Amino acid sequence: MDEKYTIGIDVDGTKTAYGLFNESGGIVYRGQHPTDAVADGPSLSETIVNVVEDILTANCLLAGQVLGIGLGMPSFINYDTGFVYMTTSIPNVKDIGIIGAAELVRELL
Repeated sequence: MDEKYTIGIDVDGTKTAYGLFNESGGIVYRGQHPTDAVADGPSLSETIVNVVEDILTANCLLAGQVLGIGLGMPSFINYDTGFVYMTTSIPNVKDIGIIGAAELVRELL
C-alpha cells in the first residue's frame, strides 16, 4: 500500500496510449485506444479524465499512491498556463486550457 506510482498519457491523432509506472520507472500497466481525430477540447479533456479513472480502477489505487501525471501531445502548449494554442494531429483541439482536465483529475486523486 506504500508503493507510489506515476501515470503517463500520450495523446496523438491516431491513438491515446497510457501507462502506470512504479517508483523505479518500471511499467506495471499499459493500454491504448484510438483517439477521436475530430475531438474538441472538452471531449479530449473528458478522455484524459476517463483514462486516469480507468488506470486507478484497474490497479485498485488509492489517491495518495499517485505522485503525478505526465501528458504528452503534439501541440503548442504554454507550459506555465496549460493553454493549448493548437495541435497538429487533432485540429479541433485549439485555444483551450487543458488545465481544466488537470483540475478534474486532481479531484479524482
